[in-house]
Amino acid sequence: MGNGNGRTARAIAYLIFCSEFGGLLPGEPSFSTIVAGRREEYVLALREADAGEAAGREDLTRMARLVGRCIMEQIGPLLRDP
Repeated sequence: MGNGNGRTARAIAYLIFCSEFGGLLPGEPSFSTIVAGRREEYVLALREADAGEAAGREDLTRMARLVGRCIMEQIGPLLRDP
């Protein structure tokens, strides 16, 4: 088990989503669980963002795509159900 920083960062991100939404996001599994299941993709996105920062540029493209896919995985089925 790591130091918890990743779990904390994912929890804060989810809290921000919920705050913007006005409550808990519906759907199961939750964003945090989905992201945790995509650890390799998540780590690659973090590394890409860090490399961009080290080069003096901001590139959150991969992370933004991952986050978007994970949120849609959580709430997408609810959007399709009548």
